[in-house]
Amino acid sequence: MSMSHVELTERLLMDAGGWQAAKLARALVESGRVVSAAYSPPVLKGVVREGDLELRAGLKIVSKSEIEILCPCR
Repeated sequence: MSMSHVELTERLLMDAGGWQAAKLARALVESGRVVSAAYSPPVLKGVVREGDLELRAGLKIVSKSEIEILCPCR
C-alpha cells in the first residue's frame, strides 16, 4: 500500500497545531534553537536545543486531517 505525499506547508502546520504552537515554533527558529529539521514523507523530524539538552520531536503526517505526534514532549 503506497502513501500519498502530503505537501508540507505553513497552513498545514498552522491548522494542525494552532496559532499558539506556530508562534512558539517561529520563536524557536528565530532564537536559533532549532538544531535540525527534515521531512521525509510521511515523517517530519526535528531537534530543538533547550539549554544543554537536545530534544527530539516529530510528526507523522498521513493526511491533512490525520497527524500523529511522535515525541516524548508534553
